Amino acid sequence: MWDEIIRSFTENPRDVQTQPLTKRTSLWFYVYVENGTLYVDCAKEHSPSSNLSNRRKISNNAKKCDIMFDIYRRRKCGEPVSQEASHATVDKVYWYGVFADMGY
Repeated sequence: MWDEIIRSFTENPRDVQTQPLTKRTSLWFYVYVENGTLYVDCAKEHSPSSNLSNRRKISNNAKKCDIMFDIYRRRKCGEPVSQEASHATVDKVYWYGVFADMGY
């Protein structure tokens, strides 16, 4: 899965939406790859954009991807995972958006 994500955002860097569970407004953010590392930044073509002062490194390894995908799947099934996700990374909303964009 990690290789698929890296390939997709290397070939087609793009704006992606957050995936709130409540009726909160989704925010857009730009996802791209540089030297095998996944980054996010402010949206390029959509609004409202996530308010990032600098780009953020999301991950450069499959292990973090696997951990966050497990949490994402459980979240989609209605399991309360917010606290666990927050312990795993401060970038959980970006991971959820990437997974949703990829169709997972």
